[in-house]
Amino acid sequence: MKTRSLLLSCVLAVPALHAAEPKAAPAIISTEIGGKDLQFMLAASNAGIVQTNLGELAKKRAQSDAVKLLGEAVATGHAATKTELQILASKKGVAVSNTPNREQIALVDTILKLDGEKFEKACMTEIVRLQQMEVADFESAAESSDPDVKAFAVKFLPQLREQFLLAKKIGAMAARPSPTAAPAFRATAPNRDRK
Repeated sequence: MKTRSLLLSCVLAVPALHAAEPKAAPAIISTEIGGKDLQFMLAASNAGIVQTNLGELAKKRAQSDAVKLLGEAVATGHAATKTELQILASKKGVAVSNTPNREQIALVDTILKLDGEKFEKACMTEIVRLQQMEVADFESAAESSDPDVKAFAVKFLPQLREQFLLAKKIGAMAARPSPTAAPAFRATAPNRDRK
């Protein structure tokens, strides 16, 4: 009980430290977990929200079939993760966000302003960056002493690793400049003046 009270008072003090930041503090209910496990659950929730949005954007607006398919896989995969995370969070007494925060909205808005190859490159860059961080978070959580957090991380880690590797591969292709038109081939008549 003492640990819960200390954790709750620390969590309540954090917003005061970040008063200059425009982010809303996550709502915390009386929680059974703390420290890294709590941070993991909040980070997984945030990552899921923004990646679902980026995946949906890629699926709808990308020109490349590969980027569209990756977008669909990311959006669908994170929807499943989100559902199970909400169940875990509820069990542990943690309220996770279901809506994007200001930073996530700004990120998506910035990418939305782009078109074509620039859109694909920006979208893929963010998906790769976020997935790399997410895989690292899930790898750490897979070592958790909390059996429920550990089981959740272990269950979704293979899928996240697979998506990350695919995203890196597709992201590298999206980052390449498109081939410019080949110079026009000039057919020259044989030089008949040669002897």
